[in-house]
Amino acid sequence: RAGRATPEKGFPTVVYSGALLTHGRWYFEVTIVSTSYRATQIGWADLQFVASSFKGNGVGDDPHSWAMDGDRSCLWCVGSKAWGERWKPGDVVGCCLDLDNRLMRFSLNGSFEPPFGTAFERVPFSGGLYPATSFSPGVSLTFNMGELPFAHPPPAGHAPVASFRQQP
Repeated sequence: RAGRATPEKGFPTVVYSGALLTHGRWYFEVTIVSTSYRATQIGWADLQFVASSFKGNGVGDDPHSWAMDGDRSCLWCVGSKAWGERWKPGDVVGCCLDLDNRLMRFSLNGSFEPPFGTAFERVPFSGGLYPATSFSPGVSLTFNMGELPFAHPPPAGHAPVASFRQQP
């Protein structure tokens, strides 16, 4: 459910494990409450993803997870590539997953226009995907899977991740 997270040490990962998404189009938002501009990797992870706070391995650091990092303006999946722009406190990151077309898109403050938009295509995943985030001390984030009204409307055809949990 919606909530705030602020790590005190390491590089912890939080996963919304109640929703293993295997098909359809999904959306969630993360609000940047504060940042240390060190590392915040927001995105998706599959069933084979293994994080290690001790080793600094988070979302996007292996082939089973994909992330946008607005602290360092890049995308992560095994390695990094320059993408997007730096976020600041108050910014809202929109995370879109289209499993039918295997696409991941990110927005900043409701805009999918460049330098945002489609980040990953032809995503190969194992079993399904969960929303996931890894972040450094000094970062505070608020997660909204759709239990509360979104700051920005999801793209047409995308459902709140929280609605998956409500399905029988």
